[in-house]
Amino acid sequence: MLAPFIKDKFLLNAGELSYIPTAVYAGVILILLLSGIFIDRFGNRTAIKLSFLFMALGLAACAVASSYYMLLIGYFLIGLGYGSLPAATNSTVISAYRPHHYKKMGLKQTGIPIGVLFAITLLPIIALDYGLAYTFIFMFIIATLIFALMGYDRSRPKGENETDYLHTLLSVLKNKTVYLISSLSAFLFWAQQSIATYIVIFFIYRGFGIFAAEITLFFLILGSIAGRIIWPAVGTKLFGSDKAASLAAVSAGSALLIIALALSPANFVVAIGISFILGIFIMGWSSIYNTIISESAGEGKVGVHSGMGFIILDTGIILGLPISGFLIRVFSYQYTFDIIGAVLLIVSVAIFVFGRNLVGATAAQRAAIHSNG
Repeated sequence: MLAPFIKDKFLLNAGELSYIPTAVYAGVILILLLSGIFIDRFGNRTAIKLSFLFMALGLAACAVASSYYMLLIGYFLIGLGYGSLPAATNSTVISAYRPHHYKKMGLKQTGIPIGVLFAITLLPIIALDYGLAYTFIFMFIIATLIFALMGYDRSRPKGENETDYLHTLLSVLKNKTVYLISSLSAFLFWAQQSIATYIVIFFIYRGFGIFAAEITLFFLILGSIAGRIIWPAVGTKLFGSDKAASLAAVSAGSALLIIALALSPANFVVAIGISFILGIFIMGWSSIYNTIISESAGEGKVGVHSGMGFIILDTGIILGLPISGFLIRVFSYQYTFDIIGAVLLIVSVAIFVFGRNLVGATAAQRAAIHSNG
């Protein structure tokens, strides 16, 4: 939602703008390898508390940034902080609700778009009235308050030694589900972030005013809240326990809707309608993905398996967004969105063909272990 303001202040083109999310997820990947095992050994609340400390430092750097490169450093620090949160929250939900965690995982995932809706509503107003720096100051204050108020785990839940650490880390290398589903879902993550990064600027170039363009992003995120609640229920009703089939359906639907977005007329009502429905699909897949990866992990190993999965997933941002920026710069937004849609159609087939048996077998195996225990 801040992309137009950052673009104007730092005089960036589409390619340079794409490196901002890339900087975030570079930080995420760097911290994930250690954060997963840290979560499983030292506790979820401690990881969450430290996450907000790093995010506060990154937001402070963004607030005082006078150059594009300083801004990238700030976003990199934000990524270092954010990296532990998905794995920590996954571990919390699985520990509290297993084996009835699927819908709870979807509800947990709604926290992200609800926060984004709050940001879309407030941050552009702050940026327009007071300047871009004050939006970062506002977020810095929130992150600092959460860090100060968040509790921590005083004792280690497990007395693992360094041999246990290495064994747990190596056990992820044997989990084919993590690699296959995360690799395919990386394309979904690339598509999601490309749309979220460029949708406002796309509609500005289509002739919309900045507030009208921001409203399309608002409806995209509103749809994502609906999607993260709807898909666990609808997916179960349509596909039973076959979560890979649900993920394939979401990918195919996202592909068709992205193409529809690219071809849609410059009509405000049509734009917000497509944006809302697209949000249900392109941002609703994460609850399914998180459940698949968490179910594939053994008891007490959700953090490290999620961490490894997110490392693979985040390559979709590191490698994909610069490609999106390049395509936009050389061709157009419409052409780029059409390519993303075509790629997701291929991905949906790959998930359906190659992922179903693997995911189903892993989930059944973990369920049997859990019931016997």
